[in-house]
Amino acid sequence: MITMDDYREVGKAIDFATSQDTLNLVVQDEEMHVKGDPSDTKVEKHDYTIRFAFPNTEKYRKILKKEQILKETKNYLLVAQTFTDVFVSPRMHSAVLSSFADLYSMYTFITDDGEVRRLEPDEEKMVLDMLGEEMTSKMYHAVATILGINKNMEDMMLISDVVITMVNIILDFPEIVNDTDLFFE
Repeated sequence: MITMDDYREVGKAIDFATSQDTLNLVVQDEEMHVKGDPSDTKVEKHDYTIRFAFPNTEKYRKILKKEQILKETKNYLLVAQTFTDVFVSPRMHSAVLSSFADLYSMYTFITDDGEVRRLEPDEEKMVLDMLGEEMTSKMYHAVATILGINKNMEDMMLISDVVITMVNIILDFPEIVNDTDLFFE
């Protein structure tokens, strides 16, 4: 499960993303509008490296090449893979939007008058205590979906790399976070 430091690092990335002027849909006066420049359609590509911890079994030793294994312990084979030229396709964007909306909701609170505000530090601890496992699962799913990691390998990713990659994805693709605002309008 993620730590409070991890939680706050992702929160800082979300705060940065929401401050960016990205192309996204917004609801204003009960109507949907496009925010940002619709002609700005360049495709951003980024590289991410994830380490995986596979069980140290005969099956995995046969599948993995010796040079792929960074470290071998009694229980695990540690392997790193770099995913190059990663971009968020429209299909991928739709697939991760609900995960990002769920994550975003774990950092915000809807007041009685319908305003969305950032959680206070004492509220953050309560949310992490109550929803930390769910939040961790949402991060794993979002990172795996964006990087194209299959479900069997998703659980093998190291949590520290998932958090770092989640932060970097939010910073690299702030429009995904900004689109989650639609869920809260």
